[in-house]
Amino acid sequence: MLNLKHTICPSCSTGCGITLISNNKELLGTYPYKRHEINEGKNCKNGRYCFTKYSFNKIDEPSIVNNGKLNESDFKSIIEQVIEDIKNVEPEQFGILCSGNSTNEELDLIKKFSENYGNKLFLYENGFVNLDKTAASYDDINNSKTILIIGDLYDENPLVARRVIMAKENGAKVICADNENKNTTSINSDKYIQFDSVSEFLDSLDEEILDELNEDAIIIFNKVDNEENCQKISEIGLKTNAKILPIYKKCNSKGALNKIDPINLNELKEELKNIEVLLIVNENPLDYITEDDLNSIKKIVTISYFKNDIVNKSDYVIPGKPWAFKEGSYTNSVNTNQNFKIAVPDIVNENLSEIEILMKISEKLDIDL
Repeated sequence: MLNLKHTICPSCSTGCGITLISNNKELLGTYPYKRHEINEGKNCKNGRYCFTKYSFNKIDEPSIVNNGKLNESDFKSIIEQVIEDIKNVEPEQFGILCSGNSTNEELDLIKKFSENYGNKLFLYENGFVNLDKTAASYDDINNSKTILIIGDLYDENPLVARRVIMAKENGAKVICADNENKNTTSINSDKYIQFDSVSEFLDSLDEEILDELNEDAIIIFNKVDNEENCQKISEIGLKTNAKILPIYKKCNSKGALNKIDPINLNELKEELKNIEVLLIVNENPLDYITEDDLNSIKKIVTISYFKNDIVNKSDYVIPGKPWAFKEGSYTNSVNTNQNFKIAVPDIVNENLSEIEILMKISEKLDIDL
């Protein structure tokens, strides 16, 4: 019997609603959430196939990693070894790397864990920082007369781009800037500016564009080089009264940034030199650092429900639960908390959730959570 449950798409920070389709123990696919206020029954390619990496690339059992190969073990043995490794180093030599791939509830627990134990806590969100004072709403896109887009919104965040299309049909002028020779957003814009870097573009922003930015304009960006450029975009918004809308790469980046101060890339690399045991929760740091940056770490423990580059470079892997098998909340780009329930109740997933894993570790370390 087919089972249809509504949930929130985990592919980016737009916060679209999707419906997951399952049958007994098999997750079959997705169907648009027709009445969802953000995507209004539309789903992009990423949303339609968001379930695939959890279904076809999943990690079934806790594992010890040898030479890049996962050798299945048992949860109790892995946890005992992880606890021993953590106890063998000072709290400041133990680090936790988290991200916007986790729910708000998981991030709350991770933060409390670190505060009470005294270990290092790292959050790197691809150069984004928290921009509360300048955040716009999706309706602001529809009502804008000028829209400046940094990055390729049409390919990466089509349901936000859909609102840009509607605004353009109502007479809005769309300006796109990116480092690609040509992208889908540029083809559908009134003006395209190619740059070598976001820094170069922001530092050389000409008066003609600045004159277009006012209270009837919005700057939407899904690409930044570093934290300084994110702040520069915010300052341009404050100076011109243009609204700002960052679109993050991860579903709960905004929620993570609301809770934890992000670290910049150079600081992260330096901090990792002093870490001997690193716990990575739902993140792949090899997307932005190299294996050499991890060389000084003696033990890497990864909590992940699907395989990625860091899994093969870890010492221990503990499978958590995909969002479809648990409940929680994400905070989308416009700072709206979105709760979701277990979407696939017919599927038995015996893995512990990330919260359950952290609770078991905290109990052994006598951490009061």
